[in-house]
Amino acid sequence: MRGLLLDLDNTLIPADHEGPLPDEVLAWAQGLKAAGVRLALVTNAWPHRIRRASRALGVPGIGPVGKPLPLGFWLGLKALGIKPEEALVVGDQVFTDLLGARLAGLRVALVEPVAQDPLPHTRWLRRFEHLCKERGTTI
Repeated sequence: MRGLLLDLDNTLIPADHEGPLPDEVLAWAQGLKAAGVRLALVTNAWPHRIRRASRALGVPGIGPVGKPLPLGFWLGLKALGIKPEEALVVGDQVFTDLLGARLAGLRVALVEPVAQDPLPHTRWLRRFEHLCKERGTTI
């Protein structure tokens, strides 16, 4: 694995977080970069959030990309100069991050969200995700 394609909202920071990135997120990213892992944000977040996080992390910020469509993931690979087999997608949502990564032919690490999303449609999808996980349904 040479690169991570990272979701932003509720993966790295809460979706309603408007301040600077937390020190632990900055240190985590710096440690990965120091180890030679390339990072890019691939997200559906608002453009001002992508720009702020991208600058703070010193990584490419791609979005909003319309996940689960695979184009954003492919753009992330291109920005990092890596092949699909060298990448891992990290995200918190089944129907955007996991599904989009699979459609793009990429491996994915699904993480627990760092906060409850304030958007009604995301809260609804979380209930559906939970049902799918309970039944062992895979994408």
